[in-house]
Amino acid sequence: MSRNLLCLILLAAAFSPAFPGEVIYESNFAGVADGTPLDKLGWTVNASPERSRYFIEGGKLRVECFPAAKLRGGYAELDVPLCAKGVLEFDLNPDSDSSKPGIALFMDLYNMTFFWHDYCKDWRRYFPEPVAKRGKEFDVEPVGHRRISEVAKGKGCHYKICFDKDNDRVEYYKDNMEDPAFIDGGVAVWGRDEYLGGRLRLGNWGVGGGKVRFLLDNIKLTSLDKKDGRGAAAAPRERILLFNGLSFNRYQLKASLLKNGVPEGAVKEFNILNPRPALTSENSFVSDILPSAQAALRTKCFVLADYPFGPGEVLPDCVVKDILENVRGGARLVVFGGLLSLGKGEYGRSSLAEYLPVKLGSCWDLAKCERPLPLAPVSPDKFKGLDWSAGPMVFYMHNLELAKDARVLLKAGERPLLVSKRVGDGEILVFLGAACGAGAPGQTPFWKWTDWGKLVAAIVKE
Repeated sequence: MSRNLLCLILLAAAFSPAFPGEVIYESNFAGVADGTPLDKLGWTVNASPERSRYFIEGGKLRVECFPAAKLRGGYAELDVPLCAKGVLEFDLNPDSDSSKPGIALFMDLYNMTFFWHDYCKDWRRYFPEPVAKRGKEFDVEPVGHRRISEVAKGKGCHYKICFDKDNDRVEYYKDNMEDPAFIDGGVAVWGRDEYLGGRLRLGNWGVGGGKVRFLLDNIKLTSLDKKDGRGAAAAPRERILLFNGLSFNRYQLKASLLKNGVPEGAVKEFNILNPRPALTSENSFVSDILPSAQAALRTKCFVLADYPFGPGEVLPDCVVKDILENVRGGARLVVFGGLLSLGKGEYGRSSLAEYLPVKLGSCWDLAKCERPLPLAPVSPDKFKGLDWSAGPMVFYMHNLELAKDARVLLKAGERPLLVSKRVGDGEILVFLGAACGAGAPGQTPFWKWTDWGKLVAAIVKE
């Protein structure tokens, strides 16, 4: 077992519900009299009433934020034990009556910062540069922020932040999410004050034109430092994770699997989103959710359907690393071609490139076939029971050379179509066709072929 995979197993075990850990701070403000200021409960308040207020109302902590000069709206903080691996949870209701946009409440734990932007339309995180980019004189350097998920004004949500300082990783959850809305990898969970102890801080950035109020409850910080993760490695690989890209609907992957014996609960989908118009040459795609370390460890097949994979793309580097480590540990990765796959998906610049059964080059590797090509197995004993006489056709293919140790499983005409390569104890397969184009009347696109679903199931489950 590789060292990286062992670290991943321990990380997944740390975040697993089977290891509840030790609660090192908890407060639900129940039974505290209305109007009690937060400094009477052991917190230090550094704020004037005209900048921000912190008091108990109805068994919850009410935070009121007002416009402030120079982004200094005051704060309240509490010393908490420092833990390297743990979970921060809390309930929050952005109960604002202001219609003016801005940034109000922020929350700090150690070197992590979270805030509610545009008066509670979304939840964001602020983080310093990744560990590899730290300056020589400092442990961390500040950068900008990133949207984690949408938040509705006046609706309470449960938040959960799982962090691991030793692996420089943070996972963000909201409400009952099984998988995180976002994952940060290569980030500093502890910062400049790491040797002075830990802090939990609530404050007001003070950007906006009116009062904004928030209700906080059930704050809990759980340390997982003492958990050893025994038994996590025995978790069975039973999940299939589908990463749905540009043309995924034509591939009909989930429907194909469900019709061919895969239980619905075993299939999890991750969908590509484009939240804003593309104003620059950089892509603006994001994933609606991401697989946690624990989910990746339980996966037997990762499927990328016309899905970009390059560095800085939809999947954070830490998720790419999770996928590769689990393939080495026995999982399978299947890549389906398309307009955002392989060359255009910048697979050649990713850490996946050296393990693929094809050699990547230009971003223009996808091209129309000179003539429609019939799909067929390379030998009669491969993919038995399918009706190849129906003549499924391929109209567009990725023009790529095969890696030296690649194995051809399907062909389109005389060209390799489905190729595979062993990677550790697992396997990576690439389908070089693309679900686009059209032939002459009577020619059946492969994705409309009657037995396409059976072939998909055989590729994924084999």
